[in-house]
Amino acid sequence: MLRLVGSLDTHQVRAYDVLRMLGRDGRPSQLGQAFAEYGRIAKTLHLLAMIDPVDDTHRRVVNTQTTVQESRHRLARKVFHGKRGQLHQPYREGQEDQLGALGILVNAITLWNTRYLDAAVEQLRAT
Repeated sequence: MLRLVGSLDTHQVRAYDVLRMLGRDGRPSQLGQAFAEYGRIAKTLHLLAMIDPVDDTHRRVVNTQTTVQESRHRLARKVFHGKRGQLHQPYREGQEDQLGALGILVNAITLWNTRYLDAAVEQLRAT
């Protein structure tokens, strides 16, 4: 597994070739199964950290990040109201353009809101 990762990092093997190597005829090879099992280790550790009643710092970090992402998605849904919030471009590039414009707009709103709140906090601190 380490040799494969090293080969990818040094560009000795293309990602396409690795994907072909990890699965054959729709079934994972032994190396593909090893990577799947390795991924299950991380998932198990994550789940154990989430249900740990003693130390809930991991759960708090995940909850905070989830709340941030959900807030961003809620803002994007409110901004994307044209044509009932549906993509109507018949081709993929047009849909990507539409979603890219939405991302820029959401980022601009977030930046403005951050600067506005920062100025308000600074004014409150000054008084």
